[in-house]
Amino acid sequence: MKDERLAEWVRTWQKTGAELEKLRREKIRNEKTSEAIVALSDASRAALLRNRLLPTSGLVEMQKWFKLLRKANDIKR
Repeated sequence: MKDERLAEWVRTWQKTGAELEKLRREKIRNEKTSEAIVALSDASRAALLRNRLLPTSGLVEMQKWFKLLRKANDIKR
C-alpha cells in the first residue's frame, strides 16, 4: 500500500511539474521586456553605487603571480 501511494505521489508531481513548467514559460514569454529592462537597470545602478569598480581586470596581476610560480618551481618556457 505504501509503495502504491508513493508511486501515485511521484506521478502527481511529474504531471504537476510539467504544468508548472508550462506556466513558467508562458509567464516569461508574456513578460514585458521594457519593464524588465527598467527593473534590471535599477538593480545594476544600485550595485554600482555600492561596489567600486576595479581599475583593471586582474589579468596583469595574475600573470605576475604565474611568473613568480614559474620561478619558484624552476619551470622554463
